[in-house]
Amino acid sequence: MCGRFVQQRPVSEIAAIFAAEPLFEDPGGHYNVAPTQRVAAVVERPDRRRAVAPFIWGLVPSWTPKDKAAPTRLFNARSESVVERPAFHGLLERHRLVVPAEGFYEWRSGVHGPRQAFYIRRIDGRPLALGGLWTTWHDPDVARHVDEPLRTTTILTTSPNELMSQIHDRMPVVIAGGALDAWLDQSFGDTAALRSLLRPAPDDLLEAVPVGAEGGEATLGTGRHRELTDLGRGQRAAQRVTVPNPRLWS
Repeated sequence: MCGRFVQQRPVSEIAAIFAAEPLFEDPGGHYNVAPTQRVAAVVERPDRRRAVAPFIWGLVPSWTPKDKAAPTRLFNARSESVVERPAFHGLLERHRLVVPAEGFYEWRSGVHGPRQAFYIRRIDGRPLALGGLWTTWHDPDVARHVDEPLRTTTILTTSPNELMSQIHDRMPVVIAGGALDAWLDQSFGDTAALRSLLRPAPDDLLEAVPVGAEGGEATLGTGRHRELTDLGRGQRAAQRVTVPNPRLWS
């Protein structure tokens, strides 16, 4: 699964990296993003222009009753069953995005002691493009022509690669650079081809840095994140995981 990740870069830098237009301002510095919080995501509009837009992390299906329209549960979607589940119906074919992240946190269960937290990131330092789906929810009590919909997203997960299999039985889908254009192209709806992109990341793409238990705290700040990941660098020799709301369419 993926329940915590880092969005360190400001929206302006994310937009430059992904050749997109920023639709809102955010200075970044989010070192432990949690479900229900706002995230920056890259999406392609009908005119084929990319945009970086705000979404709430935790999918609220469009048909959700108003009294249950809270983004608390569907923050992950299993890629193996996403086409069949009613909550995600049609989203793989029409509503795809990527969530840029410097890295994400995962926890390895301790058989004889406390769990160990890891910070997983690209070895080359570039941002991960986490594959996700999105939808909109409208308040049924407000006229649509004056209502700004709630836009929410979920991050897709898949089976682990060799690195992640030593930590957890799931990992987020990382969209490869060469597949990014097809993934964001909303006119491309070949379900079989899209599902083929939902595979584990290459074994040589990521590294796992052991961090302290604070890695799971949503209030983690800039300085403490750096201390934890710097500590992880020093620990790796001993503990190393061995592996080879603007209007979106205006």
